[in-house]
Amino acid sequence: MTSTRAVSSIRHLLLVGGVALIALLGVGCLDRPGPRPDRGTAQGATVVSFRTADGVTLNGRLWARDPRRVVIYLHKYRGNQSTWWPIAAEGSPTDPSALTLDFRGHGASEGDADEVSSTPEDAEAALAFVRERGYQRTVIVGAGMGAAAGMVAAADDPTTGILGLSAPSAFADLEPVRLAHRFEQRIGLIATDGDLSAKQSIAEFRLHAAISSARIVTLRGTDHGEGMLVGQRGREATAAFRRLIAELWQS
Repeated sequence: MTSTRAVSSIRHLLLVGGVALIALLGVGCLDRPGPRPDRGTAQGATVVSFRTADGVTLNGRLWARDPRRVVIYLHKYRGNQSTWWPIAAEGSPTDPSALTLDFRGHGASEGDADEVSSTPEDAEAALAFVRERGYQRTVIVGAGMGAAAGMVAAADDPTTGILGLSAPSAFADLEPVRLAHRFEQRIGLIATDGDLSAKQSIAEFRLHAAISSARIVTLRGTDHGEGMLVGQRGREATAAFRRLIAELWQS
């Protein structure tokens, strides 16, 4: 009997250990998933590419509408531009044009995804690309890391507004909060109260810059980045998103 119980206990421990190992491996994959391939063309968009100052070729999509105004959409870490395509594709011929891109090492772009400190160069390359196309006003919309990169890139560009979704006050080597006073009049922020890091980042941005409370929207829930636009508070988030972009064009 004792031997039978011992064997049973060993089997139980092996089963529990195996489940725990699978869960651990699963968490690791979710934490750092590989870049997803970027295939095909978003509806109504043109495939474009441009090079960064350090020679990395980035892949993008351009919806050409208003020839003067353009929104540049920047994705979060380990994401890719396709998450923004449904939003970028919306609009009549007189609405602002839209540009999405894959950061270096993400999607179909060249480079190393772990070179986070170089992502502002990617955003700067996107800004240079739209200027070469004749666009005069720009709004950068960034999620997570994309927001941090956009803030650093556009800190000294008075023609560019910035809308951050779950924007971090710091991300890896990037510290946009230190530059917040430079763009305090042309920024909007959206986050959920259950996304504790993003919520804390809003508090830190407000400590470093005089950002209007009307330009800060905190929603209930735990959705992060562009996920807020399709999450539990999707309708409310989308309304705030559109209002803030409209206001940023006036900044």
